[in-house]
Amino acid sequence: MYTIYRAILTPLCFILFNLGALALSLVWFHLLNVVVHNPKKRQIYARTSISYTFRGFIFLLCALHLIKVRFEHFERLDNSTGLILVANHPSLIDYVLIASRLKHLNCVVKEELKHNFFLRGIIKAAGYLANDDPEGFLQQGSASLAQGENLLIFPEGTRTSRQCELRLRRGAAALAVHSGHPLQVITISLSTEFLSKEKRWYHVPKSCPQYVLRVGERLYDATATASASAALSPLHQEAPAAAQAAVPEAAPEAMSETAPEAGPKAGPAVVPEAAPEVTPEAEPLSTARRTRLLNHRLTAIMKTASKGNFTYGT
Repeated sequence: MYTIYRAILTPLCFILFNLGALALSLVWFHLLNVVVHNPKKRQIYARTSISYTFRGFIFLLCALHLIKVRFEHFERLDNSTGLILVANHPSLIDYVLIASRLKHLNCVVKEELKHNFFLRGIIKAAGYLANDDPEGFLQQGSASLAQGENLLIFPEGTRTSRQCELRLRRGAAALAVHSGHPLQVITISLSTEFLSKEKRWYHVPKSCPQYVLRVGERLYDATATASASAALSPLHQEAPAAAQAAVPEAAPEAMSETAPEAGPKAGPAVVPEAAPEVTPEAEPLSTARRTRLLNHRLTAIMKTASKGNFTYGT
């Protein structure tokens, strides 16, 4: 009986969601265009409206016992600015869940969504970025972060598929290296398959889906190129100690016993010039290398998060 109840109400809620998105586009955003003349303020009001609307939709789903949601450590993001938020993507409403808790959030969306009848008005009013142009994405993303906006990216580029291995695009890592802004990981766990890539929105699972959204670690904070290189390449930190250990202490004593006058002349000529040659700190990692290393580390974290979901590795 409970399955029938959820099978009826779940499609109705998503029909209501599309109608609400259409109402925002056709009524509220047009009203903002008339009342608010400053484009930046109008965009802030639009994003705040979207956040509150999504919060109401999630509250409705939870009140009807269609889903269960738990947010962990999101208070860490209350006063944060200029973060690249990266999350795994097990279901269709992942963005809705995150945006319901974070106001003034910018987001990277698929190009085809800009032509969706129900969502294109929201994307335009909020000023979301499309992922169709890599070069333009880096410039627009960097400009957004420089203005203090938090930018949400799903590095997979689409929802996680249970039929293939998880792979991340390098856009998020490239943006972090290019802009110098940190990556903030958000992991999403889902108890049962729901709104996945292989399931339509009207496919209802037998048990109630339970979401856990957790704010995790920050992977990259390039305050300086040298410090970023050292963080990504810990082998460089051991080189100076090894170079110092290679300089013998006994050489001056041995030389002073056989040739007292030659020791002071020969010592400074050999020892001081050898140390700088073995110190490798002068070569920072290239931008491409840092991007690959960062994306590799992010992939490992996302794989660990996704393995807890029904939609991955089964």
